Formats: sequence, structure tokens, C-alpha cells
Amino acid sequence: MRENKFYKILILITLLVISPALRGDILVRTDNKFYIATEEKRFVFSDAKFKRFGDKTFKQRVELLKTPTDIDKYLPEITKLINRIERDVNCNAFQGNVKFSPNGKLGARAGEMPMFTVGEQTLGKRVNTQMLYADLFDALTQNKKEVRVHIDSIKPSKTPQQIVDALALRSKFTTSFRGSIPERINNIKRSLAQFNGLVVPNGCTVSFNQQTNPRTVENGYKAANMILDGEFVLATGGGVCQSSTTLYNAFLRAGLTVLESHQHSLPISYVPLGLDAMVNGSARDLRVQNTTGDTVYVKTYTDGTRAVVEIYGNKLNGVKYATRVEHLGNNSVISFLDTYKQGRKIDTRKLRKSNYIIKEKKEEVSHETIELIPQRQSQEKHI
Repeated sequence: MRENKFYKILILITLLVISPALRGDILVRTDNKFYIATEEKRFVFSDAKFKRFGDKTFKQRVELLKTPTDIDKYLPEITKLINRIERDVNCNAFQGNVKFSPNGKLGARAGEMPMFTVGEQTLGKRVNTQMLYADLFDALTQNKKEVRVHIDSIKPSKTPQQIVDALALRSKFTTSFRGSIPERINNIKRSLAQFNGLVVPNGCTVSFNQQTNPRTVENGYKAANMILDGEFVLATGGGVCQSSTTLYNAFLRAGLTVLESHQHSLPISYVPLGLDAMVNGSARDLRVQNTTGDTVYVKTYTDGTRAVVEIYGNKLNGVKYATRVEHLGNNSVISFLDTYKQGRKIDTRKLRKSNYIIKEKKEEVSHETIELIPQRQSQEKHI
């Protein structure tokens, strides 16, 4: 509910020339700003614009004027004046910043650290234009010298508790690294940790490489197996493709849009064919854009022998995203993302076609493919 109150803005109206035609200049002052509407500076507006501001009281007061045709010519000047005052005074209510603590608990009870908290909120302000129109016309016809502007206080559309209650887990995806060597597990943990606590506003793009590069020994990455020209070789950062793949599937199921993803050249064991996301320096990246309409929040961690990604944001309200794969034969697959609403499929989007090379297994653990391609610098802005 709006709260009406008087705002400390005084409008001083000076009619320099008072005549039956009500000709003259109108001087209006709000705080330290001055506005002047004169006959020489006239603006033409359509009748529909004036009707939009008119209410019953306004119309009644206009009808009581003795010279309505003369007063009509001041409508454009008064409208222009009020529009300028609105630009200076009006402001939206501030909903408060949402603080994301990935190690907190969703729906925390007393004594528990909450996952989400909302900062201080502030009221918005709106000039009551309908009252101001009527008061200005009264001042013109009755030679008043002062008009007080009525300001409506606008409350935030949601309370902090309502904002928090609207947030929920949108998706969760896990992959297993059971059997991997310690160096590879280290690289998975280190690369995933770069995304823990990440806040992605609507419209922003996330790049795996920009979040994790450079993947060097100095940054804590270790040598683990990668595949080069069909052979396993030791290279710094081996294992990070499992992190990018886990993120890829979690983002898809949360409703985000994948801008770039790449398959491995050989099949991997921790996800079905067609649902992997190979990365390599800056030449092969995983890029995802938040197109959900609201901010999303990323939580990542390892649990025993699993890599886990959770995506939080506004509730999906009956919407579900699911991936599926169609096998074409000859080690080729097409991956799709299906969208369901209240259990009914409403959309299907093709993700990509993937072709794999089947070779004799040389190791029992899964590894990712890498190509040694010179790095290039991305021109796209990311968070």
C-alpha cells in the first residue's frame, strides 16, 4: 500500500502578468532547482496524454473555470514542468542486495547460517501528478503563491523474507571420479572451486577458461593424463574437463543457454556420449549465458568421489529441463534439451551432434582429450 505524505518541496508560482487571459510566466522552484514555463516555450502534447493524468477531481476543477479555453493553452507548459519535476524526484524502491553464502543452508533455522540474506531496502518516491495538476490550476485561478507537492512513498514489491523464500535449487548434477589418481582429483577440486559462490546476473556470460585460467603449476594445478594424438600424455591440468562437463550439465538443467561447448574426441565414462564439455586453454571453451530472467547462484564442491554442481535461483514453478541423447550408429549421437511444464513437454532444442573415435582402452580411469592449439584472447565480456 502506498503511503501518502508531504515531501519538503515548495513550488513558488509567480504570475508576472495577471490578466483575464491568464498570460504570464510560471516560476517553479524545487529545492535548489528552478523551472520556467513560458508562452514562448510551448510544447504540444496529444489529448490522450492529458486524459492519462486526469481524474474526476481534476476534470471537475477544470469545468469550474470561467475561461476554460484560455486555461487550456497552459496545459502543455504545465505538463512539461511536471514531467521535469518527476525526473528529478521519482525513484524506484530498492529491493536490497542479495548476499549468497554457498556454505550456508537454504531455509536455515535459528542458529544456522543462511544461504541467502537480503540487505537494507529503501522506499521509492513518486510525484502525485494528478493532485499536482489540480493544485496548479487552483493556484492559477485563485492567485495562490505556494503549492506543496504530494509525494507517494513506494514500498519494495517484496519483503526480504519473500525474496529469500522465492529462491530454490534449480538443478544439481554430479559426476564420479572414483579411481582417478590424486593429481587428477586435485585439478578437479581446484577448477571447481573457482565457481563456488559465483553470482551470475541475468544476461551475463560465464566462461570456464576465464574463471580457471591460467591452469598452471603456479596456480596449484598438477600433471595428469590427457589424450594427444590418440595417446595418453602427462599435462598440467588434466582432469578439468570433468569439472567443465559437470558444470555444463547443471547449467543446462537450470535453464541457462549454452553458447559454446565441445565434445571429446574419445568417449569418456563419467557422462553419456554427447553430454561432455571438453575445454583446452582458450582455444576450446565452455561458455554459458544466463537467459533465465533472474540472477542465478552457483555452488560447487566435491563429496567423497563425486564432483557436484548446484545452481540456485528463482523457483522453476513447474518447469523442468532434461537432457537426452539419440544414437545414430557409428559412434555418433545427437543431444537434446527438452523443456517440460507441469509434466508436459513444451519445447525441444538440439544441443549438438557428436562423433567419437573408439579405441582400445589403455587405462581403467576416464581422461579427457586435449589439442595443443595456440591460445587466442576472447573479445567477449564475461562476468
